Amino acid sequence: MKTGKRKRRRPQRRRRRRRRRRRRRRRRRRRRRKEEEEEEEEEEEEEEEEEEEEEEEIASITQIAYYTSGPCTRTRTDSATYPMPSVGRLFEFLTSQSTSRSYQRRRWGQFKAC
Repeated sequence: MKTGKRKRRRPQRRRRRRRRRRRRRRRRRRRRRKEEEEEEEEEEEEEEEEEEEEEEEIASITQIAYYTSGPCTRTRTDSATYPMPSVGRLFEFLTSQSTSRSYQRRRWGQFKAC
């Protein structure tokens, strides 16, 4: 009698185990997919924010260059192409973060319009 019962129960147990395993695998896969998607979205958002910050920086620098380009800073040769002869130097000066703030303040006088 005992042997008969054993044989009957085993396939049921196998099915249950298989179902459990499948469910676990599916859950794990779903979790992994969700986590990966979330990470990708976060990375994309960070990249977009960085790009926006860079664009804003460049815009502010160009604005400064525009406002500091007075009639006294222009030269005859550069007036047709560039509003200011030292725009490149100004850009380098503003983008270089190696220099200290006090030094930047002192040197800023070179770029100010008279």
